Amino acid sequence: MSRWGELPIDLRRRLQGLVDWLFAQINPDVAAAEAAINELVRVCLLLAAQAPVDRIIPARLITPTPARIGTRFDLALDASSIRIGMTVLARGADDRLLARAVIEDVSDGAARARITHAPTVGLTLTTAVQIQLTGAASP
Repeated sequence: MSRWGELPIDLRRRLQGLVDWLFAQINPDVAAAEAAINELVRVCLLLAAQAPVDRIIPARLITPTPARIGTRFDLALDASSIRIGMTVLARGADDRLLARAVIEDVSDGAARARITHAPTVGLTLTTAVQIQLTGAASP
């Protein structure tokens, strides 16, 4: 949550306390329980942010790509619902953000994006990463 620091400290503490309480209710040795709580928290954040979850568009990375700012890569997708300026999120199997990009070109069944944010140095995005496009333009 990139704007977390903008919230008042008392609200941040109260929200973190709620999340801590949720995790305290499960057996930490049960991976499925921990995964369920992680998913619940993620859904709550999406709802609180009023994210357009009904407009998340799946896509697939065509070839492995270095996750460096400025790098361009191609995606296979349904181009009928894509527009230039859309945000691309590349996530790992653990739902961790690997890179953020913006769509720069759209053609039939494909799009080209440019990486605008890459938190991990030296990472390569593989064709197994989860790619999502959202209706919001990149900041």
